[in-house]
Amino acid sequence: MPPLIKIGVSTCLLGQKVRYDGGHKHDRYITQTLGQYFTFLPVCPETECGLGVPREAMRLVGEVDSPRLVTNKTRQDHTEKMQRWIKKRLDQLETENLCGYIFKKRLPKQWSVQGQSLQ
Repeated sequence: MPPLIKIGVSTCLLGQKVRYDGGHKHDRYITQTLGQYFTFLPVCPETECGLGVPREAMRLVGEVDSPRLVTNKTRQDHTEKMQRWIKKRLDQLETENLCGYIFKKRLPKQWSVQGQSLQ
């Protein structure tokens, strides 16, 4: 059997409870069907940058060219924490020889800046 293709996947889609509400978004099509052909590298920016589970929901706010990652109720800004994680993690991901990535739609909740959707 040829080696499986390696792709990155949002950790919550693999059934791990990493979402802001302590839950997951397990997708059986990914794990059971695609899992026969791919090997998965789970990635969760929120937990990997140090945010806990459960955590307050957050969204991107501000300018489209330089959005801020801010929690919905307390308005805590996690932008710098996430940017530090991104710099480090992108270097690591480059060495993984990934052939693609499956993202969870709409993470974090309400990805919008000044009323514009970022999807």
